[in-house]
Amino acid sequence: IVAQLHRLLRPFMIRRLKADVEKSLPPKTETILFTPLAASQREVYKQCLLREISVVQGRATGTARSPLLNLVMQLRKCCNHPYL
Repeated sequence: IVAQLHRLLRPFMIRRLKADVEKSLPPKTETILFTPLAASQREVYKQCLLREISVVQGRATGTARSPLLNLVMQLRKCCNHPYL
């Protein structure tokens, strides 16, 4: 029954075998460009830092790792898109 299903579905399945993949492609290159923050991004970035000043200064209560990771995520969002 499984073989019948495979034959029935074969025309609709997109599946590549390792042997079918092009082997002569050049290796992937990665280019990293550093650009300054826009004015609105810079402002939101500063607001995030000032809102979480106790975390930045290391005075967070309890385990300091969780608030710090949260702050880092918020700063990353400010850099990628200031309106998130």
